[in-house]
Amino acid sequence: MERYFYAKMGDSNYLAKDYLAGKNELGSPAIPIYFNGAPANEAAFLSAGGAKEQGRLFFECGNDTEHKNIVVIHDGKVTMASPSGNVIFKPSTKHKGYNGYVKLLPITIQSPQLSITEVPAILASMTANRYYYSGTFREIKDPGNLNALQHITNRAIPTPANPSLVNLLYCLSSFELETLVAKLLEEAGCFVPAYRGGNMIGADIFAYNDTPSAINIAGLSILPGKKGVSIQVKRSNMTLATPPAGVDYLVGIALKPSTSNFDHTWFLNALATPSKTKEWLKRSLHWLPYAYRAANGLP
Repeated sequence: MERYFYAKMGDSNYLAKDYLAGKNELGSPAIPIYFNGAPANEAAFLSAGGAKEQGRLFFECGNDTEHKNIVVIHDGKVTMASPSGNVIFKPSTKHKGYNGYVKLLPITIQSPQLSITEVPAILASMTANRYYYSGTFREIKDPGNLNALQHITNRAIPTPANPSLVNLLYCLSSFELETLVAKLLEEAGCFVPAYRGGNMIGADIFAYNDTPSAINIAGLSILPGKKGVSIQVKRSNMTLATPPAGVDYLVGIALKPSTSNFDHTWFLNALATPSKTKEWLKRSLHWLPYAYRAANGLP
C-alpha cells in the first residue's frame, strides 16, 4: 500500500525550488526539516521532541523508503518524489535566520513536474488546506487527496467498500464543494452573486430569491425578498449543532444534522435527478476512472 506525505520547505515554500534542484547543503535533491537545530543525530533530535509526529514520520521515510511518496507544491508546479536514503544532518546554510543542523531526506524525483492545471483541483489546492500547509511534513490520509495522488502516479484507485455519491464529494476541493452548493442554488432559481467567500469570516455564499414563490432545495428554503440567506460550507464539522452566529445555513458532507444544518443527505437528495449541476460535477471529477464514478452513482 502506497503512503503519501506533504512537504513544505521554509515559509511559503520559498526553499522548495532550490532543494528540489539540489542547490542545498547536500548537493542533490532533498527534503529539509529544521525545528530544533542543536541535536546532531536522529536519536538526540527525536528524544528532544523535535517536530513530534512530523519528525518521526520524516525519519521513518528515510529508514524505510519502500512505498513512500512525497508531494511538493510550489510556484504553480506539483513535484512527486521518493525518499532514497537515510536522513543526513548538515549545518544549515539556506534558511534565513536559522542556526544549527538541517535534517535532509535524500529524494529521487519520480517524474517531470506537473502544472497545477494538470492535477485534480483537490490536490492543486492543498496549499490552501490549513492542516497541511501549517505543517512541514505531514502524512496525507484524506481519501480525496489519496485518490488524486494515485491518479497522477498512474496507480489504481480502489473502489470503496461502501459505494455512494458521498465518496465522490470527498474528492472535491473545498472550493469545488462551495461551487457545487452555489450551482445547486442557482439551478433552483436563486441569484448567487459569488461562488465563494474567500477569507470572509462566517458565510461563504449568499443566495437571493427574486421570484414570487419560496425556493426549496431538498429542505433548504429561500423565501422571496431582498434579505436572502447566508450559507457556510464545510467539508466536515461534528461539533456545531447549529450554524455559526450570523449564518442561516450550514452545509457540508459530515455535520451534526439539525433544522439548519444540511449534511451529505442534502447533497444526495439535491443531486438525485439529472441536471446541469450534476453534469458539472461529472466534469469536475472526470479524472476519476469511469468505473469508480459509476460504482459511486455518477456514471
